[in-house]
Amino acid sequence: MSNPTVVGFSGNITRPSKTRAFVDLVTRDIAASHG
Repeated sequence: MSNPTVVGFSGNITRPSKTRAFVDLVTRDIAASHG
């Protein structure tokens, strides 16, 4: 099986925000559960 890549997007990459932290948390959780 190929090695899937998990990518998360949030609104503004230059200024960290709560949304970015949430997206980071979700993508890390998905990556950990799949790999």
